[in-house]
Amino acid sequence: MNKSRLSTFLFYLLIGIWNNLSIGYHCQSMTDQTRTKVIITGASGYLGQHLLQFLLSEEDERNRKSTGLDIVALYGTLPSFADDCRGAYPSKCQSSDVPRNELLKVVSLDLLDEGAVSKFFAEERPDVVVHLAAMSSLGVCEEDPEKAMKVNCPTYLSDSLSSNVKLIFLSTDQVYDGDMSGSGNIPNQRLYLESDLAKPVNVYGRTKLEFENYILKNRSESLTICLRSSLILGPCTNLRCRKQSFLQFVLDRLENSNPCNFFTDEWRSMVYVKDVCKFIDCLVDKCGSNSDSLASGVFNMGGPRRVSRFDLASAVGKACFPDRSDEEITTVVKAVAKSSLPVGKVKSPPDISMCSSKLQDTTQIEATDFKVFVGDCNET
Repeated sequence: MNKSRLSTFLFYLLIGIWNNLSIGYHCQSMTDQTRTKVIITGASGYLGQHLLQFLLSEEDERNRKSTGLDIVALYGTLPSFADDCRGAYPSKCQSSDVPRNELLKVVSLDLLDEGAVSKFFAEERPDVVVHLAAMSSLGVCEEDPEKAMKVNCPTYLSDSLSSNVKLIFLSTDQVYDGDMSGSGNIPNQRLYLESDLAKPVNVYGRTKLEFENYILKNRSESLTICLRSSLILGPCTNLRCRKQSFLQFVLDRLENSNPCNFFTDEWRSMVYVKDVCKFIDCLVDKCGSNSDSLASGVFNMGGPRRVSRFDLASAVGKACFPDRSDEEITTVVKAVAKSSLPVGKVKSPPDISMCSSKLQDTTQIEATDFKVFVGDCNET
């Protein structure tokens, strides 16, 4: 072979090698996309469904950032949930036996079955667990405190997680006793801070605080987040759900002109469900090892105002029924002081309104005022 032909041969050979290297690098960069595997317990509940919908709607944006999510949605006994998910998210929802790289997997799991829980988390190997499942009815918790403790303080769930798994736990504002001054049903002089003494007055609050204490003691604090949530409100879920939010309860009473008593002397920092989804989404993002600002510890999670149930119900009436007079609304929304009624079986703290500036500063997300989001109760 003369020098001219040899030079031409070597030239095209080098071009071929370069093209193959380029294609190989491109394929590797596509498959090396950073993805986070998130397991959501209680995914069929009110917040769980909203969070699932929000995270899936954000998936395209995540892919553009090369930070995708693989979501495993755990549910208990709501028989319609899996089929509803497949109908709502046909291109994303897969059966429970698909490989790890699928976007959404829906799985029924009894969280009271310790063996099944341990086996499941060992096999799934999540990066983040968002633990929403709970027994949240104050009355039911009081009637069966033993079961409430097992459901709301699943120490075996925490123990089954690898040491590098981030755990985001939905706790409650009910860990506070609501009476800073000891004066009964009057507003506190200030909002609760995370550093204030947690002293729950009911079984539900005690079980939630017990799990807070357990995971903060037995897990790395840098990998543990406890969100002390106020009452979560917003529009209906997009799928069938056993229980919607308090907003839908109020709307039903107003639509049917069914008079109902609403307390004027119990206050909370009611929080918008879409804000809660944004908070959790941001905290999931901050779980990665490449995050510039990792978040951990205890956070109050509420709206910007101290609100009574009567305040909220009145605002719903004005926002959703603008053609009704104040007098017409007050025939349905009746103001009652809880302190004027006989003491009930379940103790409820009078004022557990909270300061949530720590969470808002961490996430750079500002909570929505309740007067802005009450119109959402008309959404379906």
